[in-house]
Amino acid sequence: MNTQKKKKNKFIIPTVCIICMIIIVVTLYIMNNTLYKSLDLTYGNVSKYTITSGSTGNVYDITNEEINNIIEKLNDTKVKEKDFEPTTGWTSYITFSDDKGNSHRLQVGKDRIEYDNVWYKIKKGNGTLYDYVNTLEVKYFR
Repeated sequence: MNTQKKKKNKFIIPTVCIICMIIIVVTLYIMNNTLYKSLDLTYGNVSKYTITSGSTGNVYDITNEEINNIIEKLNDTKVKEKDFEPTTGWTSYITFSDDKGNSHRLQVGKDRIEYDNVWYKIKKGNGTLYDYVNTLEVKYFR
């Protein structure tokens, strides 16, 4: 009888360990994915959209189609708020201005976004916004 109990224990302990590991992995996965969210921005009353070059300071107007693409890609991008070390330069930033003089500023990096002076980390694999802003930089700055 004692041998059967030992065999049972040899089976139960590894099974419990595997179940615990699965629970931990699933919990970490869920926590990691729920920390990221989209900003869900809408700009119905915005009257002017611009992109500013970081190297020259030149300001260019952006078309409504381009800004709609930016907002769509921005809202599809999963982010979470995070403090970053200050950077020494930037390639461009986009400004949304309404007819009352209120404006919002968006700076897009490869792994981060700054929106109205708040930094967000971009979830890996969400690079379409960065790629699109790069195409605008090529169009307007070069």
